[in-house]
Amino acid sequence: MPRLGQGDPLRGTRNSSDIGHTGFGRHALVAAIALLQPGIDPVFLMLLSHHNGLALADHGLVVGASQTGMAAGALLFAATPRLWGRGFRWAALGATLAGLATVTVTGLAGLVLVRALFGLCSGLLYASALSAATRRDPARAMGAVLLIQLLLATVVALLLPQVATHIGAGAALALLAGISLAAAGFARRERPAASEPAPRPGAAVLPGGGAAVAVFLFVCGSMMVWSYAGAGAAIAGLSDAAIGAAVALGSLAGGAAALLVMLAARRQWPAMPLAAAAVLAALAMLAPFVVPGGAVGFAAGMILFNLGATYAVARLSAHAVAKTRNGERIVPALQTGAMVVGPLAAAAAVHGGGFAALAGAAAAALGLAVLALAFDDRQRGDAPAAGNGADGVEEALTQS
Repeated sequence: MPRLGQGDPLRGTRNSSDIGHTGFGRHALVAAIALLQPGIDPVFLMLLSHHNGLALADHGLVVGASQTGMAAGALLFAATPRLWGRGFRWAALGATLAGLATVTVTGLAGLVLVRALFGLCSGLLYASALSAATRRDPARAMGAVLLIQLLLATVVALLLPQVATHIGAGAALALLAGISLAAAGFARRERPAASEPAPRPGAAVLPGGGAAVAVFLFVCGSMMVWSYAGAGAAIAGLSDAAIGAAVALGSLAGGAAALLVMLAARRQWPAMPLAAAAVLAALAMLAPFVVPGGAVGFAAGMILFNLGATYAVARLSAHAVAKTRNGERIVPALQTGAMVVGPLAAAAAVHGGGFAALAGAAAAALGLAVLALAFDDRQRGDAPAAGNGADGVEEALTQS
């Protein structure tokens, strides 16, 4: 097994000062801003419904349009990284313009189109920034991105409803678009390597293993729950302020989970085995369906959901990046692709059988994710001794 800090596939070979010098923090911040929208969707969608009368049943379609665009942007970057590595600022500007257009467009078709364009620009921004951040240290990078994103989501979820009460929902949504513009100030041109980097020890050539499938399904399941969290709370009679406060508390809990992943990778803390952690995370993510009704129950569900979802996505994504050749480009595409499937599957479930069907579909996705991860662990356990590099990856996550 390679020694940590000396060729280890998760931690790389650079120390913290090296990472800061090469723009690690800048890339993590830009990726977090590009990923902010999914973190505030319950509040955003409720304000959008107040502003233009968007039906609650159509929330999943709007989220699905945004995430379809985001997946297309991430795939476009994965296919042509040299071209889009130079388009940070243009992507941020495009997301800003699409965010402003969201306030003025009328009709469901126009709204879906505008949100798809917003997602396309955000996907390009997210994939390019995350690719740069995770190139040497996937675990710390994923933890940092999700921590920053959740802190931003907490602030926005708390303030946006309050701002809307004073200046109106439409004006508040227009101000929200300015956050994407801020990313242009932090973004800078990324110069791709002259040649493809050598694969990490133990990295698979193709992302077809159980770890990659588990990442896709965990993100899919989290988006299924998240897409209708606000609608479910509204049906239960909770106010916008109560929904925003619960989402903010959930974001704080998710931030703690992201910080745990980041610090565990840096300081080599002991961690729960990956498969066991995935089971507990899946159960926590289903909490919003079983907690008691009311503001307190909704807040408890959001806290448990964010703890499980953030820890699982950060840790599993880092695991998949470390095991897969070009994983720093492939994993963002997997994540954003799942962000498409999740809301659309949620919309189909709600239209077909209500919230009970949604709970069943989310449970099925998360159950399959755990099975995929267990299959991946068994495959690695049956691998010949020459594959010890992959074992070093897992030990870097689970052992001190």
